[in-house]
Amino acid sequence: MKKLVFLIIILFMFQTAYNQEFVSGDKQWNVMLQGFGVSTEVFKIDGDSMVESELYKKIWASYDSLLVYWNFSGLVREIDKVVHYISPNGGRGILYDFNLNIGDTSYISN
Repeated sequence: MKKLVFLIIILFMFQTAYNQEFVSGDKQWNVMLQGFGVSTEVFKIDGDSMVESELYKKIWASYDSLLVYWNFSGLVREIDKVVHYISPNGGRGILYDFNLNIGDTSYISN
């Protein structure tokens, strides 16, 4: 019985981790910037926007250590494990493609 419960827990954890979406409103991440000093840029996803009848999530960035001031940094949308990005100036590209296999070639916006 203990083995069965353990197996069910492991399978549930694997399924939960495997099905996580990159684009979701509860995400926030930090990027360390180096130049004349070290600072941190914080990103979050908050809000929605429609572009050509497609729903995108808004990305916001902050350099503020108190996270009070946020700047609009673009739009993202995830379709079939591919994260599409629209920059504030309207440029489009792919940020991530989680369908790639070893040896595949892809062009990624950065």
